[in-house]
Amino acid sequence: MIFGLFFIISLGWTVILTLTGTTTSPFNYGYNLLIGLLFGAGGVIGLLGTRSLASSSRLGKSLFFLSLGNLFQMFGFVTWWYLNTFSHIDIPYPSIADILFVLVYPCMGYGLWLLVKIFNEGITKRNLLESVAIGLIAAVIIIGFVNRPDVSKSLDFYTNLFNILYPLGSVLLLSIALVSYRIGEGKIRPVLELYVIALTLYTAADSVFSYLESTNNYWNGNVADMLFAWAGIIMSLGILSFIETFAPKQELVPGKK
Repeated sequence: MIFGLFFIISLGWTVILTLTGTTTSPFNYGYNLLIGLLFGAGGVIGLLGTRSLASSSRLGKSLFFLSLGNLFQMFGFVTWWYLNTFSHIDIPYPSIADILFVLVYPCMGYGLWLLVKIFNEGITKRNLLESVAIGLIAAVIIIGFVNRPDVSKSLDFYTNLFNILYPLGSVLLLSIALVSYRIGEGKIRPVLELYVIALTLYTAADSVFSYLESTNNYWNGNVADMLFAWAGIIMSLGILSFIETFAPKQELVPGKK
């Protein structure tokens, strides 16, 4: 499958850059276009797929916002590449690209939450508490230990702002995906499974980027970007699976749309 080929391409690209020690070449900057392409493919496929679903249904709205999140991710990486290449900024952080990246969180969060609401009749007090506990534990581990926000008086306001928004946004998306997977049932489960995997990679990528950037060791095309690329591949597969599963019919379980 073509998406599988991109796993190999992104891995090989990062390995070559690491072995050669190249950090500021067009080959490095081009990696951002690859990531943008991987997210953008899912976004375009998803928007086209919404025509097969009733736009007023929760399924149609969910697919639309998940696809929109992918497109904002694409625009963010393309903008990052543009600033690398034409403005000659090796690490444009913070920049307008970060505004586009932050817009990913409300779009994907709302898209995932709509999936949760589809199953609200099946939510019990027990699985709700378990789901919230999973989200809180994930938040404590990631924000408290793995990706603690780097806030300092020596940093400007926007850097501090994005240093807080990125870990919080990633944890929120992963938590919603975990809640959705915990209470989801039927044909939606494989789709949610893909999103849990993708958002786990996405959160890991955010964490690695934040650490490397704060220690002045980040360069375009390194392991953080490879993880972003893999997250883009799996998110796009999630959107494709969403369409293939529900486009012929608009129901997840009998009587629910």
